[in-house]
Amino acid sequence: MDDARAVRSARDEVLADLEPPAFHDRVTGVLGGASLLPGALTVRTARRLDVTVDTETAAARGAGVQLCYEGLELTRSVLRDEPWTEPGEDYHQDLLVAEVLVSQGFSQLAHTGVVTDAVAIVQRFGRTQTNLEQLGDRHTEEPLEVDVLELAVNAGVDLVVDVVPESVRARSHDIARRLLDDPLPDPGPGLAAVADQLDRLVTETTVVGTNRSAGD
Repeated sequence: MDDARAVRSARDEVLADLEPPAFHDRVTGVLGGASLLPGALTVRTARRLDVTVDTETAAARGAGVQLCYEGLELTRSVLRDEPWTEPGEDYHQDLLVAEVLVSQGFSQLAHTGVVTDAVAIVQRFGRTQTNLEQLGDRHTEEPLEVDVLELAVNAGVDLVVDVVPESVRARSHDIARRLLDDPLPDPGPGLAAVADQLDRLVTETTVVGTNRSAGD
């Protein structure tokens, strides 16, 4: 199973129990066109660091990253494209869907070493949207995509090592900046574009012990 397919399967499993069925269909309906690059990057990173890593566990983390991104991206789209004054039913439903996606993503990352990173991304996202509304300033924070792709790499590293070294976090940021695009590229070309950076990340990562949660 390739990285993107593993993430899609894990993501669909996370959302499978949403009720009622009509709401489940609305949630899954917004996911059709989203690039699976963030989640696939988590899986690819973990597998590059340790070829024996459990793919399903890596994919569950990848799904968490993916869901957080898709929820925040939907929120950004709603705030950008749908009217603030006299909002219609779609406005409120889309915001509810976005909240569910983010919360389901957090549930997948809750017991990992990157959950605080995910919280920080949501906080920065909120500040960015506030600045856009009040000041029209698009440059006060890193773009959402940079934050999420950096989280994706660190989530993969955290699965294999006990602590993500600062040098690796710097490399994660470089990888995220290289992939920055709107919309994000598909996983195939995206992962190929950072193959050399992932090779460097492997050589820079000092494995200080297997993360016990990797086998959970």
